[in-house]
Amino acid sequence: MILSSSIKFYQNKLRFLIAVSFFFSSFLLAQSFEINPISGKDTINYIDINGKKQRKWIIFGKLKPKSCYKMESKVEEGNYSDNKKIGKWTEYHCNGNLKSRIEYENGRPDGYCIMYSESGKILEEGTWKNNRWIGKYKQYYENGIVQHEFQFNQNGKREGEQVYHYETGEVMIKGNWL
Repeated sequence: MILSSSIKFYQNKLRFLIAVSFFFSSFLLAQSFEINPISGKDTINYIDINGKKQRKWIIFGKLKPKSCYKMESKVEEGNYSDNKKIGKWTEYHCNGNLKSRIEYENGRPDGYCIMYSESGKILEEGTWKNNRWIGKYKQYYENGIVQHEFQFNQNGKREGEQVYHYETGEVMIKGNWL
């Protein structure tokens, strides 16, 4: 009888230790979080009672399983309002270097946009509005030299001075679009 009670005691203790270990290890694998000093609640990756993403979000590789990202690597970060991206969003390449910084409004790219190569060089930059480039736009060679300089009107059509460059930086073609 004493032996039976001892076995049950150790079995219960083992179950308790497994449960505690699982509980604490889940914190190590959880998304990043920040504690609000007033409410004491997590302020990152918040989903409201209506199931909509709100506030600051950081997406890690573990949420992109069949991708090149490591589980703990940042994929992108920015803010949501009612499930829609707002403000500046930063996206990362699998090697951790910046991939893009894009301004969003109401869930759509709207504002300054800059894209980077995996090596960290600027590939293109300009202003995005209504699903098109507007204003000044530049595309770069991997060596950092400007490849194209375009001017887009409010409808996303090229107009005004357009410049194409060789990889050395010399002007290849320069002209005005009407």
